[in-house]
Amino acid sequence: MDCGKIGKLILRLRKEKNMTQKMLADAMNLSDRTISKWERGVGCPDISLLSELSDIFGVNLEKILAGDLYPNDKEVGNLKKV
Repeated sequence: MDCGKIGKLILRLRKEKNMTQKMLADAMNLSDRTISKWERGVGCPDISLLSELSDIFGVNLEKILAGDLYPNDKEVGNLKKV
């Protein structure tokens, strides 16, 4: 887990939802300092909180763990015409 990447993703998702750190913290029963630490990459969310983050942001849990919504991996290979 890359705390820096996860923190940047949490920051981006929070801003897309027009939420403040305080609003996110209140929704998760945490302090806004905790959210700030995550977003700065100083710490990562506890594994028990990831499901709640996923629900709040409407993002797949694996995407949060990867810290990226749009991986560079291609999911489609080259297909030859039959």
